[in-house]
Amino acid sequence: MDFESLKRNVCDIAYFMSFQNWMPYFNMLNGQSYTKLVKDLWERSEVYGEEAARREEIQKVNENKKLKGKTRAKIGLSEFKETEIRFAIMGIRVALTECINSKAINARSQGMFMVDTSKKSD
Repeated sequence: MDFESLKRNVCDIAYFMSFQNWMPYFNMLNGQSYTKLVKDLWERSEVYGEEAARREEIQKVNENKKLKGKTRAKIGLSEFKETEIRFAIMGIRVALTECINSKAINARSQGMFMVDTSKKSD
């Protein structure tokens, strides 16, 4: 994340990232980057949320009507716990979640809402 470039383009968000304790994560990202790998990863990733989980259940039930009214486990699906970003690296399936990311960067796994964001407070 190039905060200086964003700031020059009237999008100064460094304060908000710092306030939410995200700076260690962004500092970790500063270093050698494999742009083709990152580009390929995001092009092939998908967001798996509640709606995708419901569609998955419906598809399974449409394939086998006997599954109607059964739990996800009895249908043969894993329990939906939280939204995931899913992708594969070298054939290995990977899922990122808010919980995993917050543990990796040692930050809170909670949402935040800020009021009067046009005013900076130190």
